[in-house]
Amino acid sequence: MKPASPTLLHSRLYTTLAHIAGWLLFFSLIIGFAVTGPSQLDVSGLVDSMAFLYFAGFFLFLFYLNSYVLFPLLYLRKKMLAYAGCILVLFVVLVMIKPFESFLNIGKTPPTGSLSGPPRGPGSLAPGPDSMWQQRGPGRPVEGMRPQVQRQGMFPRFDIVSIILFIMVWSFSTVLQVLHQWRNTERRAVQAEADRAKTELSFLRAQINPHFLFNTLNNIYSLVITQDAHAPQAVMQLSQIMRYVTDEATRDFVPLEQEVECIRNYINLQRLRLNENTEVLFEASGNMDGYLVPPILLMTFIENIFKYGISSHARTTIVIRVETGDNRIIFHCSNVVFESTERRGREGVGIKNAVSRLQQLYPGGHTLVYGVKDERFIVNLVLTSN
Repeated sequence: MKPASPTLLHSRLYTTLAHIAGWLLFFSLIIGFAVTGPSQLDVSGLVDSMAFLYFAGFFLFLFYLNSYVLFPLLYLRKKMLAYAGCILVLFVVLVMIKPFESFLNIGKTPPTGSLSGPPRGPGSLAPGPDSMWQQRGPGRPVEGMRPQVQRQGMFPRFDIVSIILFIMVWSFSTVLQVLHQWRNTERRAVQAEADRAKTELSFLRAQINPHFLFNTLNNIYSLVITQDAHAPQAVMQLSQIMRYVTDEATRDFVPLEQEVECIRNYINLQRLRLNENTEVLFEASGNMDGYLVPPILLMTFIENIFKYGISSHARTTIVIRVETGDNRIIFHCSNVVFESTERRGREGVGIKNAVSRLQQLYPGGHTLVYGVKDERFIVNLVLTSN
Protein backbone atom coordinates (compact mmCIF):
# COMPACT_ATOMS: atom_id res chain seq x y z
CA MET A 1 0.00 0.00 0.00
CA LYS A 2 1.31 3.42 -0.93
CA PRO A 3 2.03 5.56 2.17
CA ALA A 4 0.11 8.79 2.59
CA SER A 5 1.88 11.93 1.43
CA PRO A 6 3.09 14.50 4.00
CA THR A 7 0.57 17.01 2.67
CA LEU A 8 -2.28 14.54 3.20
CA LEU A 9 -1.05 13.73 6.71
CA HIS A 10 -0.88 17.42 7.58
CA SER A 11 -4.40 17.92 6.26
CA ARG A 12 -5.75 15.03 8.33
CA LEU A 13 -3.96 16.28 11.45
CA TYR A 14 -5.34 19.78 10.92
CA THR A 15 -8.86 18.38 10.47
CA THR A 16 -8.59 16.26 13.63
CA LEU A 17 -7.34 19.18 15.71
CA ALA A 18 -10.09 21.41 14.33
CA HIS A 19 -12.75 18.84 15.31
CA ILE A 20 -11.32 18.48 18.82
CA ALA A 21 -11.19 22.24 19.31
CA GLY A 22 -14.73 22.65 17.99
CA TRP A 23 -16.20 20.02 20.30
CA LEU A 24 -14.32 21.40 23.33
CA LEU A 25 -15.77 24.83 22.61
CA PHE A 26 -19.27 23.39 22.09
CA PHE A 27 -19.33 21.40 25.34
CA SER A 28 -17.69 24.24 27.29
CA LEU A 29 -20.53 26.55 26.28
CA ILE A 30 -23.12 23.93 27.28
CA ILE A 31 -21.49 23.39 30.70
CA GLY A 32 -21.17 27.13 31.21
CA PHE A 33 -24.85 27.58 30.45
CA ALA A 34 -25.80 24.74 32.81
CA VAL A 35 -23.66 26.09 35.67
CA THR A 36 -24.59 29.76 35.38
CA GLY A 37 -28.18 29.30 34.20
CA PRO A 38 -31.32 29.07 36.31
CA SER A 39 -30.71 25.37 37.02
CA GLN A 40 -27.59 26.21 39.11
CA LEU A 41 -25.94 22.81 38.66
CA ASP A 42 -23.26 21.61 40.98
CA VAL A 43 -20.19 21.55 38.70
CA SER A 44 -18.42 19.08 40.98
CA GLY A 45 -17.97 15.83 39.06
CA LEU A 46 -20.15 17.11 36.23
CA VAL A 47 -17.92 16.09 33.34
CA ASP A 48 -17.25 12.63 34.78
CA SER A 49 -20.92 11.83 35.22
CA MET A 50 -22.67 9.27 33.06
CA ALA A 51 -25.42 11.74 32.18
CA PHE A 52 -22.89 14.13 30.63
CA LEU A 53 -21.24 11.31 28.68
CA TYR A 54 -24.71 10.26 27.56
CA PHE A 55 -25.47 13.82 26.41
CA ALA A 56 -22.10 14.31 24.67
CA GLY A 57 -22.17 10.88 23.04
CA PHE A 58 -25.59 11.48 21.54
CA PHE A 59 -24.58 14.69 19.76
CA LEU A 60 -21.19 13.28 18.69
CA PHE A 61 -23.00 10.28 17.23
CA LEU A 62 -25.51 12.58 15.52
CA PHE A 63 -22.78 14.75 13.95
CA TYR A 64 -20.61 11.96 12.56
CA LEU A 65 -23.55 9.77 11.53
CA ASN A 66 -24.74 12.56 9.26
CA SER A 67 -21.25 13.52 8.10
CA TYR A 68 -19.89 10.12 7.12
CA VAL A 69 -22.92 7.87 6.64
CA LEU A 70 -26.23 9.56 5.87
CA PHE A 71 -24.97 12.56 3.88
CA PRO A 72 -22.65 10.65 1.49
CA LEU A 73 -24.83 7.54 1.18
CA LEU A 74 -28.25 9.18 0.93
CA TYR A 75 -28.07 12.91 0.26
CA LEU A 76 -25.29 12.82 -2.35
CA ARG A 77 -27.03 9.93 -4.09
CA LYS A 78 -30.28 11.92 -4.30
CA LYS A 79 -32.16 9.59 -1.93
CA MET A 80 -33.97 12.53 -0.33
CA LEU A 81 -36.94 10.61 1.07
CA ALA A 82 -34.68 8.14 2.89
CA TYR A 83 -32.52 11.02 4.13
CA ALA A 84 -35.58 12.92 5.43
CA GLY A 85 -36.88 9.72 7.05
CA CYS A 86 -33.62 9.26 8.96
CA ILE A 87 -33.79 12.84 10.17
CA LEU A 88 -37.34 12.30 11.38
CA VAL A 89 -36.44 9.07 13.22
CA LEU A 90 -33.49 10.70 14.96
CA PHE A 91 -35.64 13.68 15.90
CA VAL A 92 -38.26 11.39 17.48
CA VAL A 93 -35.53 9.62 19.45
CA LEU A 94 -34.27 13.01 20.65
CA VAL A 95 -37.74 14.05 21.80
CA MET A 96 -38.15 10.80 23.71
CA ILE A 97 -34.78 10.68 25.50
CA LYS A 98 -34.45 14.44 26.23
CA PRO A 99 -30.62 14.48 26.48
CA PHE A 100 -30.24 18.06 27.69
CA GLU A 101 -32.97 17.74 30.29
CA SER A 102 -31.34 14.60 31.63
CA PHE A 103 -28.06 16.47 31.73
CA LEU A 104 -29.64 19.29 33.79
CA ASN A 105 -30.76 16.81 36.44
CA ILE A 106 -27.10 16.18 37.35
CA GLY A 107 -26.12 17.53 40.73
CA LYS A 108 -29.38 19.34 41.46
CA THR A 109 -29.90 19.95 45.18
CA PRO A 110 -33.62 20.26 46.05
CA PRO A 111 -34.30 23.65 47.66
CA THR A 112 -35.90 24.01 51.04
CA GLY A 113 -39.62 23.48 50.84
CA SER A 114 -39.33 21.60 47.59
CA LEU A 115 -42.27 19.58 46.54
CA SER A 116 -40.01 16.73 45.46
CA GLY A 117 -39.87 13.52 47.38
CA PRO A 118 -42.67 11.42 48.80
CA PRO A 119 -45.89 13.15 49.79
CA ARG A 120 -46.17 14.30 53.40
CA GLY A 121 -49.77 13.29 53.79
CA PRO A 122 -52.84 11.96 52.08
CA GLY A 123 -53.72 15.29 50.55
CA SER A 124 -50.28 16.68 49.82
CA LEU A 125 -49.02 17.56 46.31
CA ALA A 126 -46.53 15.02 45.01
CA PRO A 127 -45.39 15.87 41.46
CA GLY A 128 -43.81 13.11 39.42
CA PRO A 129 -40.97 13.56 36.89
CA ASP A 130 -43.37 14.01 33.98
CA SER A 131 -46.56 15.31 35.55
CA MET A 132 -47.43 18.97 35.99
CA TRP A 133 -50.00 18.43 38.69
CA GLN A 134 -51.63 15.80 40.93
CA GLN A 135 -54.74 15.93 43.01
CA ARG A 136 -54.76 16.18 46.79
CA GLY A 137 -57.50 13.62 46.91
CA PRO A 138 -59.76 11.70 44.59
CA GLY A 139 -61.60 14.04 42.31
CA ARG A 140 -60.21 17.18 44.04
CA PRO A 141 -57.96 19.47 41.96
CA VAL A 142 -55.22 21.54 43.54
CA GLU A 143 -56.70 24.57 45.15
CA GLY A 144 -56.11 27.74 43.18
CA MET A 145 -55.12 25.99 39.93
CA ARG A 146 -56.92 27.05 36.83
CA PRO A 147 -58.40 24.34 34.64
CA GLN A 148 -56.13 25.12 31.69
CA VAL A 149 -53.04 24.68 33.88
CA GLN A 150 -54.34 21.33 35.04
CA ARG A 151 -54.78 20.18 31.45
CA GLN A 152 -51.17 21.01 30.56
CA GLY A 153 -49.97 18.02 32.54
CA MET A 154 -51.76 15.78 30.12
CA PHE A 155 -49.27 16.65 27.30
CA PRO A 156 -45.55 15.68 27.11
CA ARG A 157 -42.96 18.32 27.80
CA PHE A 158 -40.43 19.07 25.06
CA ASP A 159 -36.70 19.48 25.64
CA ILE A 160 -36.45 22.73 23.68
CA VAL A 161 -32.70 23.12 24.15
CA SER A 162 -32.04 19.61 22.82
CA ILE A 163 -34.18 20.38 19.77
CA ILE A 164 -32.21 23.57 19.12
CA LEU A 165 -28.91 21.73 19.55
CA PHE A 166 -30.16 18.99 17.23
CA ILE A 167 -30.85 21.54 14.49
CA MET A 168 -27.52 23.29 15.05
CA VAL A 169 -25.38 20.12 15.04
CA TRP A 170 -27.16 18.62 12.04
CA SER A 171 -26.99 21.85 10.05
CA PHE A 172 -23.32 22.39 10.86
CA SER A 173 -22.34 18.84 9.86
CA THR A 174 -24.28 19.23 6.61
CA VAL A 175 -22.65 22.58 5.81
CA LEU A 176 -19.19 21.13 6.46
CA GLN A 177 -19.86 18.24 4.11
CA VAL A 178 -21.21 20.56 1.42
CA LEU A 179 -18.05 22.69 1.68
CA HIS A 180 -15.92 19.55 1.59
CA GLN A 181 -17.66 18.34 -1.55
CA TRP A 182 -17.29 21.77 -3.13
CA ARG A 183 -13.54 21.82 -2.41
CA ASN A 184 -13.18 18.33 -3.87
CA THR A 185 -15.06 19.41 -6.98
CA GLU A 186 -12.83 22.47 -7.36
CA ARG A 187 -9.71 20.35 -6.81
CA ARG A 188 -10.82 17.84 -9.43
CA ALA A 189 -11.58 20.65 -11.88
CA VAL A 190 -8.13 22.19 -11.36
CA GLN A 191 -6.46 18.79 -11.72
CA ALA A 192 -8.43 18.05 -14.87
CA GLU A 193 -7.41 21.41 -16.33
CA ALA A 194 -3.77 20.76 -15.45
CA ASP A 195 -3.92 17.30 -17.01
CA ARG A 196 -5.53 18.74 -20.12
CA ALA A 197 -2.85 21.43 -20.38
CA LYS A 198 -0.10 18.86 -19.88
CA THR A 199 -1.57 16.59 -22.52
CA GLU A 200 -1.93 19.45 -24.98
CA LEU A 201 1.61 20.62 -24.32
CA SER A 202 2.96 17.10 -24.87
CA PHE A 203 1.05 16.95 -28.15
CA LEU A 204 2.50 20.28 -29.24
CA ARG A 205 6.03 19.13 -28.49
CA ALA A 206 5.49 15.91 -30.41
CA GLN A 207 4.23 18.01 -33.29
CA ILE A 208 7.12 20.49 -33.23
CA ASN A 209 10.09 18.15 -33.00
CA PRO A 210 9.37 15.91 -36.03
CA HIS A 211 8.43 18.99 -38.05
CA PHE A 212 11.75 20.64 -37.25
CA LEU A 213 13.83 17.52 -37.85
CA PHE A 214 12.05 16.75 -41.11
CA ASN A 215 13.04 20.11 -42.62
CA THR A 216 16.61 19.81 -41.37
CA LEU A 217 17.04 16.33 -42.84
CA ASN A 218 15.80 17.66 -46.17
CA ASN A 219 18.58 20.25 -46.10
CA ILE A 220 21.26 17.64 -45.41
CA TYR A 221 19.82 15.38 -48.05
CA SER A 222 20.27 18.11 -50.64
CA LEU A 223 23.94 18.51 -49.59
CA VAL A 224 24.57 14.79 -49.86
CA ILE A 225 22.95 14.59 -53.30
CA THR A 226 25.18 17.37 -54.60
CA GLN A 227 28.22 15.81 -52.85
CA ASP A 228 28.89 19.05 -51.03
CA ALA A 229 32.11 19.02 -48.96
CA HIS A 230 30.24 20.57 -46.06
CA ALA A 231 27.97 17.52 -45.67
CA PRO A 232 29.99 15.97 -42.80
CA GLN A 233 29.94 19.28 -40.97
CA ALA A 234 26.19 19.44 -41.52
CA VAL A 235 25.77 15.99 -40.01
CA MET A 236 27.74 17.11 -36.94
CA GLN A 237 25.60 20.23 -36.61
CA LEU A 238 22.46 18.14 -36.86
CA SER A 239 23.68 15.66 -34.23
CA GLN A 240 24.21 18.53 -31.78
CA ILE A 241 20.73 19.86 -32.50
CA MET A 242 19.17 16.40 -32.15
CA ARG A 243 20.94 15.88 -28.83
CA TYR A 244 19.40 19.12 -27.56
CA VAL A 245 15.98 18.22 -28.91
CA THR A 246 15.89 14.70 -27.50
CA ASP A 247 17.47 15.53 -24.13
CA GLU A 248 15.82 18.85 -23.30
CA ALA A 249 12.52 19.03 -25.19
CA THR A 250 10.69 17.01 -22.56
CA ARG A 251 11.25 19.75 -19.98
CA ASP A 252 9.07 22.82 -19.56
CA PHE A 253 12.03 25.19 -19.34
CA VAL A 254 15.73 25.07 -20.19
CA PRO A 255 18.56 27.59 -19.72
CA LEU A 256 18.46 30.28 -22.37
CA GLU A 257 22.10 29.57 -23.27
CA GLN A 258 21.15 26.11 -24.51
CA GLU A 259 18.38 27.47 -26.72
CA VAL A 260 20.74 30.11 -28.15
CA GLU A 261 23.40 27.47 -28.82
CA CYS A 262 20.84 25.39 -30.69
CA ILE A 263 19.85 28.47 -32.71
CA ARG A 264 23.51 29.10 -33.58
CA ASN A 265 23.99 25.50 -34.73
CA TYR A 266 20.82 25.67 -36.78
CA ILE A 267 21.88 28.91 -38.47
CA ASN A 268 25.31 27.46 -39.26
CA LEU A 269 23.60 24.41 -40.72
CA GLN A 270 21.34 26.56 -42.88
CA ARG A 271 24.24 28.70 -44.11
CA LEU A 272 25.71 25.64 -45.78
CA ARG A 273 22.93 25.67 -48.35
CA LEU A 274 22.41 29.42 -48.73
CA ASN A 275 23.81 31.35 -51.67
CA GLU A 276 25.29 34.82 -51.72
CA ASN A 277 21.87 36.43 -52.16
CA THR A 278 20.90 35.66 -48.56
CA GLU A 279 22.48 37.46 -45.62
CA VAL A 280 21.89 36.25 -42.03
CA LEU A 281 22.41 38.70 -39.16
CA PHE A 282 22.37 36.92 -35.81
CA GLU A 283 23.04 38.65 -32.50
CA ALA A 284 22.79 37.37 -28.90
CA SER A 285 23.45 40.01 -26.25
CA GLY A 286 23.09 40.46 -22.53
CA ASN A 287 23.90 38.24 -19.57
CA MET A 288 21.92 35.05 -20.08
CA ASP A 289 22.75 33.43 -16.73
CA GLY A 290 19.62 32.49 -14.80
CA TYR A 291 17.22 33.00 -17.69
CA LEU A 292 14.94 30.13 -18.70
CA VAL A 293 12.95 29.56 -21.85
CA PRO A 294 10.71 26.76 -23.19
CA PRO A 295 12.83 24.47 -25.39
CA ILE A 296 12.49 24.81 -29.16
CA LEU A 297 10.21 27.85 -28.72
CA LEU A 298 12.49 30.41 -30.37
CA MET A 299 13.64 27.79 -32.86
CA THR A 300 10.07 27.57 -34.14
CA PHE A 301 10.13 31.17 -35.40
CA ILE A 302 13.64 30.79 -36.86
CA GLU A 303 12.66 27.63 -38.70
CA ASN A 304 9.73 29.58 -40.14
CA ILE A 305 12.18 32.20 -41.45
CA PHE A 306 14.33 29.72 -43.33
CA LYS A 307 11.28 27.95 -44.67
CA TYR A 308 9.55 31.01 -46.14
CA GLY A 309 12.09 33.86 -46.03
CA ILE A 310 14.79 32.86 -48.49
CA SER A 311 14.98 32.86 -52.27
CA SER A 312 17.43 31.43 -54.74
CA HIS A 313 17.24 34.44 -57.06
CA ALA A 314 16.30 37.50 -54.93
CA ARG A 315 18.45 39.26 -52.38
CA THR A 316 17.21 39.10 -48.82
CA THR A 317 18.38 39.79 -45.30
CA ILE A 318 17.37 37.72 -42.28
CA VAL A 319 17.62 39.41 -38.89
CA ILE A 320 17.62 37.43 -35.62
CA ARG A 321 18.23 39.00 -32.20
CA VAL A 322 18.05 37.62 -28.67
CA GLU A 323 18.50 40.09 -25.79
CA THR A 324 18.20 39.90 -22.03
CA GLY A 325 17.71 42.60 -19.42
CA ASP A 326 15.33 43.78 -16.69
CA ASN A 327 14.27 40.16 -16.06
CA ARG A 328 13.00 39.90 -19.61
CA ILE A 329 13.93 37.94 -22.72
CA ILE A 330 13.45 39.94 -25.91
CA PHE A 331 13.39 38.07 -29.19
CA HIS A 332 13.14 39.65 -32.64
CA CYS A 333 13.32 38.19 -36.10
CA SER A 334 12.33 39.40 -39.54
CA ASN A 335 12.56 38.30 -43.15
CA VAL A 336 11.36 39.33 -46.57
CA VAL A 337 8.05 37.80 -47.57
CA PHE A 338 8.22 35.62 -50.69
CA GLU A 339 5.01 34.24 -52.11
CA SER A 340 5.21 30.54 -52.90
CA THR A 341 2.83 27.77 -53.79
CA GLU A 342 3.81 25.98 -50.61
CA ARG A 343 2.84 28.95 -48.45
CA ARG A 344 -0.40 29.55 -50.30
CA GLY A 345 -1.41 25.90 -50.21
CA ARG A 346 -0.42 24.98 -46.70
CA GLU A 347 -0.55 26.91 -43.46
CA GLY A 348 2.37 25.91 -41.23
CA VAL A 349 1.73 24.65 -37.72
CA GLY A 350 4.92 26.13 -36.23
CA ILE A 351 3.68 29.55 -35.16
CA LYS A 352 0.30 28.21 -34.09
CA ASN A 353 2.02 25.74 -31.81
CA ALA A 354 4.31 28.42 -30.44
CA VAL A 355 1.30 30.57 -29.58
CA SER A 356 -0.36 27.64 -27.83
CA ARG A 357 2.79 26.89 -25.82
CA LEU A 358 3.11 30.51 -24.76
CA GLN A 359 -0.49 30.52 -23.56
CA GLN A 360 0.17 27.35 -21.57
CA LEU A 361 3.50 28.33 -20.02
CA TYR A 362 3.27 32.14 -19.85
CA PRO A 363 -0.36 33.05 -19.11
CA GLY A 364 -0.26 36.82 -18.79
CA GLY A 365 3.55 36.81 -18.79
CA HIS A 366 4.38 37.28 -22.44
CA THR A 367 3.82 39.64 -25.36
CA LEU A 368 3.86 38.30 -28.91
CA VAL A 369 3.35 40.47 -31.96
CA TYR A 370 3.86 39.09 -35.44
CA GLY A 371 2.76 39.93 -38.94
CA VAL A 372 3.74 41.51 -42.25
CA LYS A 373 4.97 45.10 -42.28
CA ASP A 374 6.67 46.81 -45.22
CA GLU A 375 6.91 43.49 -47.07
CA ARG A 376 8.72 41.86 -44.17
CA PHE A 377 7.40 39.26 -41.77
CA ILE A 378 8.30 40.46 -38.27
CA VAL A 379 8.13 38.65 -34.92
CA ASN A 380 8.57 40.51 -31.61
CA LEU A 381 8.40 38.38 -28.48
CA VAL A 382 8.92 39.50 -24.87
CA LEU A 383 9.03 36.92 -22.09
CA THR A 384 8.97 37.76 -18.42
CA SER A 385 11.72 35.72 -16.82
CA ASN A 386 10.53 32.96 -14.45
